[in-house]
Amino acid sequence: MIAFISYSLNESEKYVVTLLAQKLREKGFSLTSGFSQSPSFVDFQTENEIKNSSLFIGLVTSSGRNNFPKVYSELHKALTYNKPAILLVEDTVKLDSGLANFPNLIRFNRYYPDIAMEEVKNRIQTSKTVQQDNSLAWILGGAAALALISYLSSEKK
Repeated sequence: MIAFISYSLNESEKYVVTLLAQKLREKGFSLTSGFSQSPSFVDFQTENEIKNSSLFIGLVTSSGRNNFPKVYSELHKALTYNKPAILLVEDTVKLDSGLANFPNLIRFNRYYPDIAMEEVKNRIQTSKTVQQDNSLAWILGGAAALALISYLSSEKK
C-alpha cells in the first residue's frame, strides 16, 4: 500500500518524513509525496501519486508557513478521489476556515503532545469498533499520526 504525505515543514524538520517512511515500511506501506512547488496547483504527477495512494497524510507546522496552501490543495485532491485522509495541524497555525470541521483533523502542540496523542489513540480504538466514514483513515493512518506527533515533539524536549 502507498501512503501520500503532504507537509509544511522547515528544512531542519524534514527528517521526520524519513523517520515516518521507515515506520510505515514496517506496516507494509511505502511513502510518497508531491514535488510541485506551486502553492495552489496540484500538478499531474502529484495528482497521479494521490490517486494511486491508499492513504493521505497532511502535516502543517508553524515553521513551514510557505507550504500551507500546497497541503490544503493536495488534501482537497485526495478528498476528490475519496482517499482516507488525516490532517495534523500544529495548534499555533491559523486554521483555514474550510477545514475547521474536517472530521480527521488533529491539532497538536509539540511541547505538550500527550493530548493529541490520546485523541489519536481514541480515534483508532473507536474506528476498530464502530465503522464510520472516517474509520479507514484512522485504522490505516493512526500509527503514522502518532509517529509524526512524537517525532516533532521529541526535538523540543
